[in-house]
Amino acid sequence: MINFIIKTDDYSLAQEKVNSIAKSMDNPDIITYDLDEDNTYNVIDELTTVSLFDNPKLVILKSGNKLLEQSAEKLNELTNAMADTANTNVLVIVDEKFDTKSSERFNTYVQIKKYAQEFDLLVENTKFDEYAKEEFLRDRYTINDDALNILINSSTSLSMLKCNIEMLKAYTLDKKLITREDVDLLISKPIDDDVYSISNAVLKHDKKLTMSLYAGFLTRNIKASNLISLLINKFQELYNVHIFARGNAKQADIANIFNVSSGKAYYLLRDSKSQSLEEIKANLEHLSKLDYDIKRGVIEAEIGLELYFLR
Repeated sequence: MINFIIKTDDYSLAQEKVNSIAKSMDNPDIITYDLDEDNTYNVIDELTTVSLFDNPKLVILKSGNKLLEQSAEKLNELTNAMADTANTNVLVIVDEKFDTKSSERFNTYVQIKKYAQEFDLLVENTKFDEYAKEEFLRDRYTINDDALNILINSSTSLSMLKCNIEMLKAYTLDKKLITREDVDLLISKPIDDDVYSISNAVLKHDKKLTMSLYAGFLTRNIKASNLISLLINKFQELYNVHIFARGNAKQADIANIFNVSSGKAYYLLRDSKSQSLEEIKANLEHLSKLDYDIKRGVIEAEIGLELYFLR
């Protein structure tokens, strides 16, 4: 089953994403639940039962933050359904935010996110330029106007902008001045292309190429923790494309759903045919556990990532 988590404070933005997902499916039955009113077991039953007309189901689950309050039994049943690759249904979990302050809630969110791709959608009251300026100013960084413009134009989502800001901060830590040359070096060549390359190298078990690509990330001062997050997103994307490809999704559908160019969608579809779903899933699970262990302080990010690449 394909699963998405959407964070937004404007449901109309989530609805746009839901519409694009629905268009890529074969005449889906669209069912909406809200955990403010509905029981989690109703959602689980919906996901695990066959439609009367044998159509795939697109299940929208609002108030998703309440999942973090559910019993272990309910969560296990839900995640078992989410992990079922033979299930053609799609689950979209929506909420403004997910409260993960306590360790219990954090662990629960990690359990759910393990089987879902996360979208941090734009909100109408968030201006990218103002957000970036505040983030740099908070840590006493200066960024030139032309560098800021390139950064904003190269960041297609708030989550991508946050990641780009962190990379630029790490790279310019000594001088704390960000120029156009810095942005050109780190951002203009889409880092997503490099993440795609290293994930493919991992799937091919080419350790020499993997470590060579990893060295390239290190020279750009990209933190291991940031790279792990990027890899988790990439493997989740590969997993979802693989499932969509089974349902005969078209190139235009993939481009629309995952916010990529038509050319990139072509390569994602092409490569999905040559990659093992079980291999993708195994890497996703390994990285998710590594991310969890790093956040718990069990292992350092750099050591954990290198052991992952060399395993």
